[in-house]
Amino acid sequence: MDISISTSLDFLSCMMKLPKAAQQQTMQFLKRYPRNPKASGFNFEKIFRASDDRLRSVRISKGYRAILQMPRKGSTILALWVDKHDEAYDWAQRNAANIHPDTGAIQVRPVSHIEPDEKPLVPTAERQPGLFSAYRGRQLRRLGVPEDALSWVLRLKDISDLESHRQQLSPDAYECLHFLATGIPYEEVLAVAGTAKPKVVDTEDVEAALELPATKRQFVRIDEEILEEIFHGSLERWRVFLHPEQRRVVEIKANGPVRVLGGAGTGKTVAAMHRAKWLVTKVFTEPDDKILFFTFNTNLAADIDKHLSSICPLEVLNRIEVKNLDRWVTYQLHRMRVEFKAVYTEREYVRRAWREAVSALPEDAPWTSAWLKDEYEAVVVAHGIKTQQEYLNVSRVGRGTRLARSRRMQLWEVFGTYLEALADRNVMESEDMYREVAARISDGASVGNYRAALVDEAQDMSAEALRLIRTIVPEGPNDLFIVGDPHQRIYGRPVVLMRCGIDIRGRGRKLRVNYRTPEEVRAWASALLQGVRFDDLDGEADSQMGYVSLLHGERPKVSHHNSRHDEIHAIVEHIRGLGCGDRLHTICLVARTYNLRKAYENGLKQAGIPTHLLGKGADDPAVPGVRIGTMHRVKGLEFDHMIAAGIQANTMPLRSSLSDLDRVAQSHVLRRERSLLYVVATRVKKTLLISGYGRKSEFLLDD
Repeated sequence: MDISISTSLDFLSCMMKLPKAAQQQTMQFLKRYPRNPKASGFNFEKIFRASDDRLRSVRISKGYRAILQMPRKGSTILALWVDKHDEAYDWAQRNAANIHPDTGAIQVRPVSHIEPDEKPLVPTAERQPGLFSAYRGRQLRRLGVPEDALSWVLRLKDISDLESHRQQLSPDAYECLHFLATGIPYEEVLAVAGTAKPKVVDTEDVEAALELPATKRQFVRIDEEILEEIFHGSLERWRVFLHPEQRRVVEIKANGPVRVLGGAGTGKTVAAMHRAKWLVTKVFTEPDDKILFFTFNTNLAADIDKHLSSICPLEVLNRIEVKNLDRWVTYQLHRMRVEFKAVYTEREYVRRAWREAVSALPEDAPWTSAWLKDEYEAVVVAHGIKTQQEYLNVSRVGRGTRLARSRRMQLWEVFGTYLEALADRNVMESEDMYREVAARISDGASVGNYRAALVDEAQDMSAEALRLIRTIVPEGPNDLFIVGDPHQRIYGRPVVLMRCGIDIRGRGRKLRVNYRTPEEVRAWASALLQGVRFDDLDGEADSQMGYVSLLHGERPKVSHHNSRHDEIHAIVEHIRGLGCGDRLHTICLVARTYNLRKAYENGLKQAGIPTHLLGKGADDPAVPGVRIGTMHRVKGLEFDHMIAAGIQANTMPLRSSLSDLDRVAQSHVLRRERSLLYVVATRVKKTLLISGYGRKSEFLLDD
């Protein structure tokens, strides 16, 4: 009989913590045993007082043992744990892996700390009100709650009570209970659990259990390729272990555009990458079918392209184009022989043209330059206005400052003069570039055989950009896949997908589990946004209900000082205290502006701490040094340790970005500034330091 081994995520995590020699010996066992299970030297042993009589210990080396579960049915062995001898045996006595009789999923959970059911389960009507008193036992079992845990689960009083018992539950059961506790409807929780109930569950059929999404989040079938990447230290969790919520959106068979929302760290980009692979291999399979993967900036495009190459064979990768939208549009305009210059390549000329246009206003004009720029971007650019009459007629609802017709005519003197200056030099702003390409596609111009498009960081895309993307890809099943998080909008303004020609009705999905950031950091970051309304990319309000991390770590540290000198000294001591040694690249320091970034970079260098400036393209971990960048630059990246430096009254929010704006415009800026700090905080995998000097930031007054 052919033997196969499936390893748990915990097993792989433990293996990567072993000394190198023990890692290699563990991998040798995983390779050799399925090939020749009857070979001598494997040394399987029963475990005294094991939690399960199927558990065996296997000698990896003189001091290390692996814990395996042997099958009663079939030929798949589960590798559950690997550790030093005594620690491995201790784990086997305290934990068990079983197939849940209702969900069919494999659950690994402690057995020695389960509270005994001293009292029989009482009917729902007679039960004292508690966190889950509205649910029957069979409903909770369908979510993965084990039978022997029902009594104490139904006695839980609040979320903190649930949190204190989390180690007694498998991750899938705990998540579902947490979702219920935060107000998510039962049917929705059941849908995202990934444990669709088979007609009959065979609790000994490991092979069937391994096919369920809820099991795939924790177990993977071992093959030579995975072992080789583990050996070279390049296997990342997201490549193999998809959460059931992620798998559900990756493999959705949709009749039209799909929108996926989710908080930071929930794996939206991961889902989009796996979706691209799934579309190419399962849906659009002809050799000339192409998939476009759009990102907001070039840095993210480089990162995604690099990660896609790790999950896609070359023939698949060649049919997925990862593009920064502006670069793709620029290329198409050149290919269409449109003579133009992009506004971002003509920065100096554009600044001069704007100053000259504004200077034409009379001295007693009531508008500041900042307000004029905001009006131009929010009204003229957003609506594609090119004439005075269009500006006189356009709706300005939500702009705050009302304008009489005479005032609009006066303002058009500025805007019209500026637009003429751009036209005289063939300078096109991004929105004009999008409109031009969209118009030519509508008139029959070909840009390629693109069958689907994926959009990452959609919250930062403008309405005109989304209209263009809608034009590129023919409408039909599985055509658009749009992921974003309005809570992370640090550019632009809210958009409504329906107004961009993108109808997502019935095809909105949400990811809620953060598997990057410790819960202590996630909660702190989310509190920054409390009380602020965020949209759902389609005109309705979005919330972070149910957003949770199953990881735990240190609470964020907020440190404030009398001077920048004192702050830099404290940051240097903090970095040394992290003990990262030759892994300084896992630390990132960010500041709000380029000048501030330079000041902290110099401070670290003077203290003898190597630094490396985050530039364009994907970061290379082989380059030593603490990463240094602006707060905007780290969008889409993640680090073990984050330091947000110079977070004080004049920099967060950035005072210069608020000056001379009216109340409505200021509210947009303040929301973006809060989102920017939220983005930085949620890049964290382990620790977060928020540091500043002088007067405290208004965002931190409660800390």
